[in-house]
Formats: sequence, C-alpha cells, structure tokens
Amino acid sequence: MSAEHRSEWNAGQRAYERALVDGPTAALERFRTAFQNRAPGPLSKGDEVVELAEVLNVRMYEAFGDTLELRRAITENKIVPFLVDIMAEPHFLQHYLGFSSSICGLLMGNLDLWLSAARDQRFGNGDRAQLNALGFSDVYWKKLDKAWESLWEQRMHLINSNDLRFKLALLEQLELIAFSTRDLEMTLSINPKGSKRLVQVAFFVWAQLHGNERMSEKDVLQLRSYHHAPAILWDYYSVSALSSSTIQLSVKQIFEDVGIDRSIRAAENAMKWSFLLTGAQLVACIKMLTLLHNTFLSSPLLSNMLRPMAMAFDSQEMRLKFAESQGLGSTADKALSQRMEAVSAGCEHIKIVFLALHAGLAQPSMFPAASIQAVWSIFLHAVDLAFKTEELRLGHRNARPVSSEASLSKLTAAFAQATDSLAVALNEGGLPTAVIDGLRTDATAHTEGTSTWYSIVPDVRRSIKAQSPLSSRFTAFLDAWTTLGKALGIDEVEERNRRASYQARICSWRTCSFHFTPSPKPLFTCKGCHETRYCSKDCQTRDWKQGGHREECRRLKK
Repeated sequence: MSAEHRSEWNAGQRAYERALVDGPTAALERFRTAFQNRAPGPLSKGDEVVELAEVLNVRMYEAFGDTLELRRAITENKIVPFLVDIMAEPHFLQHYLGFSSSICGLLMGNLDLWLSAARDQRFGNGDRAQLNALGFSDVYWKKLDKAWESLWEQRMHLINSNDLRFKLALLEQLELIAFSTRDLEMTLSINPKGSKRLVQVAFFVWAQLHGNERMSEKDVLQLRSYHHAPAILWDYYSVSALSSSTIQLSVKQIFEDVGIDRSIRAAENAMKWSFLLTGAQLVACIKMLTLLHNTFLSSPLLSNMLRPMAMAFDSQEMRLKFAESQGLGSTADKALSQRMEAVSAGCEHIKIVFLALHAGLAQPSMFPAASIQAVWSIFLHAVDLAFKTEELRLGHRNARPVSSEASLSKLTAAFAQATDSLAVALNEGGLPTAVIDGLRTDATAHTEGTSTWYSIVPDVRRSIKAQSPLSSRFTAFLDAWTTLGKALGIDEVEERNRRASYQARICSWRTCSFHFTPSPKPLFTCKGCHETRYCSKDCQTRDWKQGGHREECRRLKK
C-alpha cells in the first residue's frame, strides 16, 4: 500500500508527510482547516484535502515508531470525531471515492487501536474516564449514529458510482467499521443492541459486495469481506424482545430496501464460494434465509438455497483450516458447535420447503434436481456431525465438549422435524411426482454396493450399541431415518443384503483390481478371522506380509 501510493505522490504530498513527522499537531490542523474551507459541493481527485487525507491514511496504516506521536496528536486533537463528522456530511459518498476511502481507513485504524487497548485493559461498563483515556469524546456515539443515518440515506450514490476500485474498497471498509464498532461496544459493555442504521448499512454494503448475478467463484474469492453483516443483522434482532413475526417483518423490510434478489444472491454466492464464510457468520446467513422463506415462498431464488447450503457444508473443514491459518481459528468444541447450528438451520429450511410443497404453497418447478440432491447431502452432514461429536467426546475425557453436545441436542430435533415433514408429505400425498421420483432415486443410488440411505445405518447402529452418553441421540437419528426410509419404500434388510453381497466379492488386498470392483467369482475367507476375503492366495500372502493383516487377524480373533 505505502510504496504504491508514494510513487504517485506530488511534491506537496511528500512535504505533508514530513510535516506529519516533524509537527503532527500542526499538520492535523492543516487537514481539518483544508476540509472546513473547501469549496461547496463534492470533492474532486486533485483537491488539497483529498491529497492530504491520502497521506494521512498511509501514515496511520504504517507501524513506524514516529507514527506514535501522530496517533497521540490524533487523540489529543479529537480528530476521530472530526472524521465521523465528515462521514455524516451529505456529500460523503458523492466525493471522489478515494477521499471517502481514506477517511474510512483512518477511522478503521483508530477503532483497531481502541479495541486493542480496551481488551488489554479489560475496560467495561462504559466507564467515562476509561473511554476518555482511549480518546473518546462524550458525543462520539451520537456523531456515529448520525453518520450511519447519513450513509443509509446516501447509499444510492455508492450504487451508481463508476469508480470500481475505490467503490469496492469503500464497501469492504464500511462493513469492517460496522463490525469493529459493534465489537467495541460489546467489549466496553455499552449499547448492547447496537444501531438499526448500522445494521442496515452493514447489510447493504455486504449485499453490494456479493450480490452481483454475474459473479464467479474467482470474483468472490478476491473479496476481503469476512461476512460480518449477516451476523450483525441476526444478532441485532435475535437479542430483542420482539416476536418472531415482528422480527421477520423487520428483516424482510431490510431485504426489500437493499433489493430482495441482490440480498439472496449475496447469500448464495457467499455460501457457494467464500472461504471466509464460517462459524457464526454462516449460521446467521442460513437462519436469515430460513426466517424469510415463509415470506418469499414465491421466489425461486430462496427455494434454490439448499444447494448453496450443501456446498457450504461440504467445504467447511477446508474453510475452517484456512481460517486457522489466518489466525481466526476457534476451539474444536466451539467450531463443531457452530457447524451443527448451521446444519440445524439447514434442516429447518428443508422442513419449510417440504411443508410448502405439500400444502401447494410452492411450485414444483422451484425445486430442481440439484435441490433434491442437496437435501440428502444436508441430512448426511447432520449425521456425520453427530459422529464427530462422539469423537470429540472420546478425545476429551477430562473436559466434556459442552457446547457441541448442547448443539447436538438441537441438531437431533431439527433433523427429526425435517425428516418427519418429508415423510408426512410422502405418506399423505400431495408432493409432485417429479420430486418424489427424485428423492427416491437419490436415496437408492448405490456407491460401492451401498445406497445413500443405507450408508449411515451400520455406523449409527454401532454407536447405539456402544451405549455412550450420546446413544440416545443416535437412537433418535436412526428412528427418524428409518421412518423416512419406509416412506420412500426402502427395505433395510434388502439394503443390508445387497451391501453384504457386494462386499463378499471385494478382495481385501488394497492393490488388487477386485479391491475396487466386485470379483465375478466368489472369494474365500481368511481361516484365522473368518472375515477378511481374498480372490487368490497371492493376495492373501501380500496382505499378510505387507498389508498389516497379521496384526489385524490376531485382534479380530480375540
């Protein structure tokens, strides 16, 4: 950032940088005066204050030792409230956007400093002396509320801007400012609910970033948005005492103000492709869409959200590893808990979809084959997360994973409700024939001799048999799964026999061609364990010497 900007600076900007080092207080006053004495109307690229703001932003961005004096001068001269005043000006989004981006960059830098200090000093309860020590003024929060109000009213200027470079930067900055503001408010225990206008602006910029219908995976991966906006929106309403119907109407209004299709596409693009959509942000994104499904049943976009949800669940482990590499990881218990919350919300979405289809409130054309496949994918993810909870419990004998076990309880209930809504719709009739056929086809599709539906049954039964503290959860999963299987006309005994028949013709030696495809001839079993099968004596010898069956056979015989 610094080298790129400095190469384009003129002599006046280089002189101003030296002034910020030699006399930061006077240099800051020059910046303030230049803005206050500017000509009426929006600022242009070559205006003095635009050039000064760019230099000031670059200096704040850097971590050189001489910036400490600059930061002290910014605090003493109450520059941050002045920056917020600039944001609240009616022309803020009509100015040359490079200037607007510089102002947001300056504010972000100071918010980061305040957050760091607040956490280090364990500030809380909104103590005025502590806030003043961080450089707050008494009117800071009122000024900030005014800025959010103005930004919301000016939002069309940002939409219509053709300055794509700074437009993108400004959108990302505004989302981060909204998040940092909420983070600071929560750290200082002030304004626990937050500002409605902040919520609206945050969601607006997020939808602008992600909601273009022509966006590709490459476009999404280039964005630096951490998807704070859906979480900010969801938190704002979930902590309120409002009824669910009132919350639904409020969120619906925000979607309509921002643009329904753009809001939905933003969620779709983020779920499908963004490596940064994990944890609480993913949970909020899905809950937000599920909340609105009752409202927008006529929207094909909302009914097709199941596939993006499934794609997000498919890539969660990879996304979480990426987050950890960026220093954004969380405990295994918390990460697993949030994954289950997200899949629970996905199951809720499935339930609503099938209730709507069953009642004739949604058109069959709104439920394509990809959505049917996504239903099974989400169901399988739910069961897989139950297994992961058991693995985590076994790996933490001295400290139970409390959060994930609590989330598993919610996931079990959501899974049962979703499968029940589907089973009822199948048993009572009313589902479109194409949907029924698609569900049955995908459920009975075989991979290595095992159908999609039967693939989880043996492992779930083993988990129940183990009589662990989570056995009751696995029993609930199996009951729901069996009920759904019966509604689809699936016979568990037939599925078990088909799998056994397939496995009886699979050679156990891993490099044998019949290890991957069934042998046309019957196989013989190891005389030691009576379980492992081979197509030839040569394969048995190789597995005994190289494949580890010598140890495995002794274990099995015990």
